[in-house]
Amino acid sequence: MPRSLETIEFVPLDDGGTSIYWRVKLEDRAEEAVRHFEAVTAFLETNVPELWGKALEGALEEDGVARAER
Repeated sequence: MPRSLETIEFVPLDDGGTSIYWRVKLEDRAEEAVRHFEAVTAFLETNVPELWGKALEGALEEDGVARAER
């Protein structure tokens, strides 16, 4: 992926869930870099929700275990 500045924001929802916002600012705005970013973004939009969900579940479970051990 072209060089970029990325931020991720976690916003709590009223139902106890969380919305996740991924923001990206490309440093290289050349046509080729933008096309590459768009291709990667299309892939991520399809696959990341499931992958991140599993990763976040694992992190939360580990964190819960670590807190319970204190």
